[in-house]
Amino acid sequence: MTRILSLVEFAAELERLGALDATNREIIEAGCKMIRFEARRVIGSYDAKPTWPQLAESTQRNREKKGFPANEPLLRTGDLRDSIEYQVISDHEGNVGSNLDIAVYQELGTSKMPPRPFLSTSAKKMGPEIAKMAGRATAARIAGQGFGEIQELLHLAHGIYEAGKNAVEPLLTNDDDER
Repeated sequence: MTRILSLVEFAAELERLGALDATNREIIEAGCKMIRFEARRVIGSYDAKPTWPQLAESTQRNREKKGFPANEPLLRTGDLRDSIEYQVISDHEGNVGSNLDIAVYQELGTSKMPPRPFLSTSAKKMGPEIAKMAGRATAARIAGQGFGEIQELLHLAHGIYEAGKNAVEPLLTNDDDER
């Protein structure tokens, strides 16, 4: 039998059931992974929105002189890209970032270098997708559909796979073996 609850009763029932505790943590972790993936993906390209300014001619010449491609912003050795990690702090909070100082300089810019934000723009871009995923997972949990949660996680995994495949395929078709 269906029972109509007030918002206060509904919140109390969720609290009593612990219905969202595990789901929240899963949502936070999945969201962090999505942001990390996007931040890593945009490094070395001009895919970030808003679009980053082109590297200065002097920077491009310097990169070529040192054996790096001339125009791959934020990417030389891959250290910055590889340093992007996430941490789930609680059921309501997670961090995505890098422990490298250069990440701050690139994200915010300096007096000699324009900002090329890769973390904040990735979080902003992924926000709507994370919200949709969170809504579906929360609704499934409230409805008691454990199978729905599994479907949601599979859907999320498929989305991450597709995004990764789309990001990697151009690299695999490139004739430049060093990339």
